[in-house]
Amino acid sequence: MAGTTREKFFDAINESYDALLTAIEATEARGHALSSVAIDEARTGEKEVVALAQKWVDAPSNVFENLQAMLEAQTRAQRRVLQLASDALSGAGEYGTDVQDALRRVIKANAKAGEATVEAAQKMYARGRGGEGTESDGHKNPSATKVPVAEGTGTDTGGTADS
Repeated sequence: MAGTTREKFFDAINESYDALLTAIEATEARGHALSSVAIDEARTGEKEVVALAQKWVDAPSNVFENLQAMLEAQTRAQRRVLQLASDALSGAGEYGTDVQDALRRVIKANAKAGEATVEAAQKMYARGRGGEGTESDGHKNPSATKVPVAEGTGTDTGGTADS
């Protein structure tokens, strides 16, 4: 766990980027796997088409057998397309889960960064009001200056001086 406000802030920024990069990596891996399956299925379909063409060339007069072979090849191709579509849709569901997880992590990290920012602002304010003048890590902050606040310097909303 980070000790200083500065460390807390930058640790939160790192957590936020880690969450986003993890989601991107998961999406890339899922896309690569889906692309590989699509290429493999395309190769299978191409081999079936070539085999079907050879069957027609070898026995052009066997019309019914050739039509049956064509229907079987078409059925297998449709089955492959449906399976690929199913895989893509299931991947989309996983993608949604990955995005939700990443967003939760980013929001949590941003909350930590916000807390660190508020803590830093409180310390700066305390220094300006005559506080200890050091941050929790023990280093002096040379840019911290006291800002005098005069009483009664606000704007008058009550009207004229005659009233």
